[in-house]
Amino acid sequence: MTSKTLKKIIFRKNYKPLSWVVKSLFLDIKISDDITIVSSKLFFKKNNTNFEKDSFLVLNGKDLITDYFFLILDGFKPKKINVNSVFIDNETIKIKLPKNTKKVIVKSRVQIFPNKNYSLEGLYESNKMICSQCEPEGFRKITWFPDRPDNLSIFTVRIETPNDFKFLLSNGNLIKQGNNKKSKTKFVIWKDPIPKPSYLFALVAGNLEKSSDNFVTKSNKKISLEIFTDIGNSKYSKFALKSLKRAMKWEEKEYDLEYDLDRYMIVAVNHFNMGAMENKGLNLFNSKYILSDPKISTDSDLINIESIIAHEYFHNWTGNRVTCRDWFQLTLKEGLTVLRDQQFTESLRHKSVKRIEDVILLRNIQFPEDRGSNKHSIRPNQYLEINNFYTPTIYEKGAEVIRMISTFMGEKKFKDGVKFYLKSFDGKAATCEDFLKSLEVSSNVLLKDFYKWYDQIGLVNLHITRSKDKNNNLVINLTQNCKDYNHPLPILIKFALIDKNGKFIKFKIKDNTLKKEQMYLFKKKKEKLIFREINTKVVPSFLRNFSAPVNMITDFSPKDYLHILQYDDDNFNKWDAAQSLHLYYSNQPNRKKLTDNINNFLKDDNFDKHILSLIIKPPSIEEFFQNSKKVCPLEIYKKRILYIKSFFRQIEKNGENWILQLLKDKSSYKFSINQKALLSTLLPNLCLIGNKKMLDVAYDFTFSKVMTIKMIGLNSFLNSKNKKTLYLLNKFYEEFSNNQTVVEKWFTLMASHNFMKNGLKTVKSLLNHEKFDFKNPNLVRAILGSFQKSNIELFHSDDETGYQFVSDQVIKIDKINPQVSARTILPLTRYSNYKISRQNIMKKYLKKIMNEKPSKDLFEIINKAIN
Repeated sequence: MTSKTLKKIIFRKNYKPLSWVVKSLFLDIKISDDITIVSSKLFFKKNNTNFEKDSFLVLNGKDLITDYFFLILDGFKPKKINVNSVFIDNETIKIKLPKNTKKVIVKSRVQIFPNKNYSLEGLYESNKMICSQCEPEGFRKITWFPDRPDNLSIFTVRIETPNDFKFLLSNGNLIKQGNNKKSKTKFVIWKDPIPKPSYLFALVAGNLEKSSDNFVTKSNKKISLEIFTDIGNSKYSKFALKSLKRAMKWEEKEYDLEYDLDRYMIVAVNHFNMGAMENKGLNLFNSKYILSDPKISTDSDLINIESIIAHEYFHNWTGNRVTCRDWFQLTLKEGLTVLRDQQFTESLRHKSVKRIEDVILLRNIQFPEDRGSNKHSIRPNQYLEINNFYTPTIYEKGAEVIRMISTFMGEKKFKDGVKFYLKSFDGKAATCEDFLKSLEVSSNVLLKDFYKWYDQIGLVNLHITRSKDKNNNLVINLTQNCKDYNHPLPILIKFALIDKNGKFIKFKIKDNTLKKEQMYLFKKKKEKLIFREINTKVVPSFLRNFSAPVNMITDFSPKDYLHILQYDDDNFNKWDAAQSLHLYYSNQPNRKKLTDNINNFLKDDNFDKHILSLIIKPPSIEEFFQNSKKVCPLEIYKKRILYIKSFFRQIEKNGENWILQLLKDKSSYKFSINQKALLSTLLPNLCLIGNKKMLDVAYDFTFSKVMTIKMIGLNSFLNSKNKKTLYLLNKFYEEFSNNQTVVEKWFTLMASHNFMKNGLKTVKSLLNHEKFDFKNPNLVRAILGSFQKSNIELFHSDDETGYQFVSDQVIKIDKINPQVSARTILPLTRYSNYKISRQNIMKKYLKKIMNEKPSKDLFEIINKAIN
């Protein structure tokens, strides 16, 4: 990094509380067609936790045209401040105050332009709706304010707009509304009675449709629930409302937490950088995570929507009522809330499937991050751009660390500890230490070793081997290491022992109780566990239910994995053994031992079909990459395709029989969710190997009115490379061309395949499509994200055209929306496991982007990758 850039890096160790904090504020926001005027009045109070001799006002502002800025000290005459004279950086002003100042008020008025704000931070326009996105630092684009999470204030907000805006929304409770006949405007005043940081502020003004329901809390308080959508889309909000009520009921039951306002509002927004935002009482959602119906949404879509709605609702306590002291503590709210939304889905859906899918996500997006240039701890020590730390490490790995702590403590003690933490820090900004200390105090369980996980960078490898001692006792040898190793971490290993007949045997570790399953906290770099009178021929089932977020490496043979696959009662380990077997047999010509087991499972009516769908599905291309050293991505891609074809040919007969029997027994494709899951794995892969009967089934599926079935059919045709594929995709587009949620699916399908060896022509044409908009992050992700993830042949093409294409688009996007460009570039930076020659080619295109003077967001990601 340049010395100029280095000066902009923020370090956790440099945190200081503010000298003065805003106790309350009044915002007057006047919205017109081309301009928005924001007048603010901030009431400051001295921060007693800051002990510096000199006191300062520190406020943030970005892209603001300031009409005036007045400082009023102790009730004296307002003093006009020229903000240009007190900048300490391009987003911060600092004003020194007299020592004995007791009362400070700041009044300002600024001009902003939502219709020209394509960054989608602050106030911006989406489909003629004015809306906000303030996390993490968007509020500074609205008005002058201490824009940091440790400043909690009472917000009163007045919104004035032309009369054609039907709904004017903000946080809290609506206390007044009216009309101005002279100016032909309307106004509302909202007050949020609960102090919050600026990142939780929300505003929406638009001509929208509303769907309503209510929820009665366990203390008999009636809560109004409202979901707002663009006109014509309210019919797609029913599932979201039901999901919200399920989340509210679950949180009351499991964590004894009630909602605290009179209404809970959600707004679906088409242009949104993230998935959703937990603004207090007024959640703003990416519309794809609200608008749903079996006719336009797959089963996976619906489950994901249900989970995201729960996640944002759960933030009301773990994030809003108790927030982060600073952005380094981001996993405090996100890791904990991800764990809670996982628990919610596990309680409603298939618990084992949810666990497996969460680990698949971790291994496919977080493990590569831990191995790559953007690796960081779940609580980073520094950042250049905080937007770049909304990562799988903060969210998914953070959740896994907290899950491990919960498992170690016991679920009841953990939930009691969370409640104690929320009670202790209600209305405050907390740290990760505050959270862990609360768990310790409430449970009397020492957790000091787990603090180390918050500083550990990179993927931790857990090596487990077996041996026997001189008395022929089983010895388990444990070792842990990490490329960026700091110190031994506490790794919770949940395990069992299975004998040669498939029975679980009771055993104990050291002097504990004899049980069929044990938990052991491995805290050293190396350790040996000796099991007396245990036959060394037993097969251990380690890391059951994925009890720690580590990469486990064992001395297991294929025979051991087959034993686990056949006999283990832990569905996660059953699936994990299958993954290891897929990877092993991809290098072997004879796969009969694996396929014999799979064929038996397919013939077994009692075998869980959803688990079977996951067992049959070979590891992703990402896991094939991770399982090889210094790879050529194209070679690994071809190797994986060859393996999949060979594997499915050996289970083709039983797979076909299962599908035909299912069709015989079911009318109108009314399959269970488990049956659809197995169909979604079997049918596309049987079409891949040219099974004509299955292609006929897939063709019929493409005409289904159920989106899950329709997508199974389309994916089957895409795999088959049949000449009818483009015809069917065009019909799919014509059927749903007026529904953006489904059009995004179409873009994803089109960008993920090399049609008729047409090369980049098809993908490039999508960027000129009438429905594509570079300013819409969903559409950018649908095309460029899908292209890099799934269109391996073209993205990694030896002629470099894939890299050139992506780099050209990223340069263009960066001028519009830096957050989106920084996320889009990530696949082009993940080459640590590739051959040096391939790495150098990819770096060449990253350097090309650097020569275009990228945004701070994009600069940080690329700089880490090339240096």
